[in-house]
Amino acid sequence: MNSWVVGNQPAIGILGGGQLARMLCLAAARLGIATATMDPKSPCPAAPVSQRHLHADWNDPEQLNALAEGCDALTTENEFVDGAILQELNDYQTYVVPNPLCLLTVQDKYVQKETLRSEGVPTLPARKVATLSELREAAEEFGWPLILKSRKNGYDGKGNRTVKSEAELETAWKELRSFEPTLMAEKYCEFLKEIAVIVCRSVMHQTVVYPVVETIQENHVCRFVKAPAALTQECSERAVETAISAIDAVKGTGCFGVEMFLTHEEKIFVNELAPRVHNSGHYTIEGCRTSQFENHLRAVLGWPLGQPEMVRPAAVMVNLLGDRDAPPYPTYIPRILKEQDAGLHWYGKDRCKPGRKMGHFTVLDDSMNMAMYRAEKLLESLKYQPRIK
Repeated sequence: MNSWVVGNQPAIGILGGGQLARMLCLAAARLGIATATMDPKSPCPAAPVSQRHLHADWNDPEQLNALAEGCDALTTENEFVDGAILQELNDYQTYVVPNPLCLLTVQDKYVQKETLRSEGVPTLPARKVATLSELREAAEEFGWPLILKSRKNGYDGKGNRTVKSEAELETAWKELRSFEPTLMAEKYCEFLKEIAVIVCRSVMHQTVVYPVVETIQENHVCRFVKAPAALTQECSERAVETAISAIDAVKGTGCFGVEMFLTHEEKIFVNELAPRVHNSGHYTIEGCRTSQFENHLRAVLGWPLGQPEMVRPAAVMVNLLGDRDAPPYPTYIPRILKEQDAGLHWYGKDRCKPGRKMGHFTVLDDSMNMAMYRAEKLLESLKYQPRIK
């Protein structure tokens, strides 16, 4: 038995040390699960709350072996770890959730899109583009505006560009190529709402589905999540069916975030899959009987999954985004703590940057109108709180 694991305590290794890993570790502690985390960045949010933290490259097989020592399974908080390296671990010694073959499918957005399409899951037309001339061909096929994406490593708007005309094409191409060399072009969707569903499937094949939510973006970063989304019952049921079919298509296990577009004609298209706990499910900590973080851990260990139903009729989650490059300024925490039926999560990041997720809060209420009103009012009030310079 390894010294970092106490007795027969189950242990899970988490690849990544950001806020998602942090919240997984906190949920694990409540269930008596030991956690080990790994991240190439230091400091990171998860390190102070995990039993064991490795500051190392997660694509180094030797370091992955070190992380796996004493763990019953490994999981990820992101889709940036090389699935091929994880497959070697999975083949010989360590159980990885989601399966590395699933990660290899999902982490390349073009492969992900083609896999979904081949299984009949509704997606927007897309094509891979290796040259600027191929991008121009895509623009002729899809029209303007056009979405240009990096196939790998994109998150929170990084790696995405909305190209509105021929004049913007070359600049967008050069910018994204400097971020990630493999790109894809996608037809633009005139959507009514952006919606999302968290689907959790255990290694024992039990599945639970959380309520359909609406996500509201600000500069390509999620700002608000409204749970549940204001949809007809028929539309909500189709969104759930679509999300489950997407997870079936990639053979997913653990929690997955399924991001979708709802059009004015009430058509639903899958935008992207996230093979992990997801920002659109943060409200589940206060808002549901079992959070996405707890259910993901249960799913990894093959334990019975908890109930995903909401505990109040409405919840609004608000991401707290940095507005400057400076030390963190959590001095407005007391203002949030004064709010009734609200929960705060501060991520403990070492530096604030424009658009960076520094924390979030969730407001619960008996109506969506009141929950949204209170959330917006609280967010506005934080602008006037004193800050640490």
